[in-house]
Amino acid sequence: MANTTNFNWETPDDTDLVKDGAAAIRTLGNSIDTSFVDLKGGTTGQYLKKNSNTDLDYVWGDVSANALTLLSTTTLSGSSTAITSIDQTYKSLFVVYKDVYGSAQGRLRLRLNGDTGSNHYFQLFGINGTSFSYYNDANLSYAEIGALPDGNTYYYQRGFGTFQINRYAETETHGFFAQSYAGIDGSGYARTGAVQYNSTTAISSLTFLPSTGTFTAGTVYVYGVK
Repeated sequence: MANTTNFNWETPDDTDLVKDGAAAIRTLGNSIDTSFVDLKGGTTGQYLKKNSNTDLDYVWGDVSANALTLLSTTTLSGSSTAITSIDQTYKSLFVVYKDVYGSAQGRLRLRLNGDTGSNHYFQLFGINGTSFSYYNDANLSYAEIGALPDGNTYYYQRGFGTFQINRYAETETHGFFAQSYAGIDGSGYARTGAVQYNSTTAISSLTFLPSTGTFTAGTVYVYGVK
């Protein structure tokens, strides 16, 4: 019997008898039906995606309602708070912190992978009211990511911010931008800048530290981004 070029479906030869036509059509139809069985099913709103490198191997999948998956929620307390054993199966980490303040005014610091070696670098630009500020440092055991207000009870004077670490699970040098805001003595301190971690290891933990005193309050949300 002759076969099709791409999927090797069986078809009649030119010399086959007419009386065998029905069986030949049935054989071809069954071959096509079997090959495309993965296209059957699914529900409204789903999409079709490859399941493997095998030809015609598909599965129906759901469209994610949210590209962010909450991995952990952590309350800041004491002289440092570590978020460990971060899931390594996502493409990026998106970190949000809010309502942060401490026992004393200072700066909010971040340590990657619990690394106390001289492997952190940062450059921050900021606005305090109408004044522009800039500060940076290198070869530290932490990076600074913003200002830290003291224990004022007004929400507008508590710190908040975000940062996203792309390719965090890769064994490469990591760099990212951080943004933050904190209210201190009635003035707003907005900060943005770059952080670099001079180590070719995947990011598996985040440690938040106040530059002085202890954390009074604050919540950190870590999301995985597909």
